[in-house]
Amino acid sequence: MDPEGEFEWVAIHKLIPVKYYKKFNNDKNYLMPSIAKDLWDRKLIPETFLPFAIEAGGNYFCIDINNGKIYYYTLDTWSDNLSLTDNQDKSTLFLCNSF
Repeated sequence: MDPEGEFEWVAIHKLIPVKYYKKFNNDKNYLMPSIAKDLWDRKLIPETFLPFAIEAGGNYFCIDINNGKIYYYTLDTWSDNLSLTDNQDKSTLFLCNSF
C-alpha cells in the first residue's frame, strides 16, 4: 500500500513448482515444500500459509491451508521493532476467498 492508502500493482513473476523444476536440475531447494519449510522455520510466514508464487520483488502469493483463502505476503516490510505476530499481520494482504 502506498502512503495515500492506495494499492500498488503486483504481478506473479514465477509460479513455485511443486515437484519438478528442470531449469535447476530438480534441485529440491527450488520446490514448494523446501521453500515453504524454509520460510516457516525462519518464521517469515505463518505456518498455515503455503507459498505458490513469487512476485519480482521477492514477496509471495500464498494460500492459507486452513481456509483456502489467498493472500499476498510481503517480506520487505519486516521491522525489528515489532513482534512476530505484528510483523506477520502487517505483511499480510487478503486477496480473495479462493482461486
